[in-house]
Amino acid sequence: MGDETKISVTLDGQPEALAKLARNKGAVSRGARRATRDTTLSIRGRAKDSMGGTGRPRYGTGRLSRGIVDSPPEAIGDFSWLGRVGVLAIVPYGRILELGGMQPARYIRPVRKQVLRWVSGTTRLANLAGLGFGPTRRQAFGQGRKFRKGEALAGDVHFFRPSARKPAIYQEARYQRAIPFLGPAFQEELPAIPGTYKRRIFEALGVGEVSEGLGEG
Repeated sequence: MGDETKISVTLDGQPEALAKLARNKGAVSRGARRATRDTTLSIRGRAKDSMGGTGRPRYGTGRLSRGIVDSPPEAIGDFSWLGRVGVLAIVPYGRILELGGMQPARYIRPVRKQVLRWVSGTTRLANLAGLGFGPTRRQAFGQGRKFRKGEALAGDVHFFRPSARKPAIYQEARYQRAIPFLGPAFQEELPAIPGTYKRRIFEALGVGEVSEGLGEG
């Protein structure tokens, strides 16, 4: 996203408990790595699930939701792991929606869609496909309804383009107000992070119950 929000998780507690952790660096590091992965996956899931909700971006085509990804944890120290959640660069409006900013001018062009065709061969629908830009959605469905469903062939689809009378639409540059989705997902996950790290670290150490020697970090 370019602008990052960072959080550090510090192991805090009694000297005896911390000394035990220091003697098991490998296990503690493995637990911290798994906890980092759990956290980034959860934040990513929260952000995706929020699409279309109140005060969140509309779902639309789903491209923004598919563009939300997380990276594998990256070791940056003995017990330190870095996890990232963000939006792919191929979805540039993800950053604009999160932080607000100018939407550049653009042309909105007609796109190709798939429409079910009941039969194959030389049908009226097939003939329409060879005319100009092909049939419109209304024509395609209208022709399809003329045939019995029993004549349908699995996987037989027809591509159509919108009518040539519907040219591309020019949309001028405009300011897009912020509609954050990653920040809120991060804040929702924040209270669960200490527990996630405790659980994963103690699993790695083979400890069944959370030790009283460690406090919330």
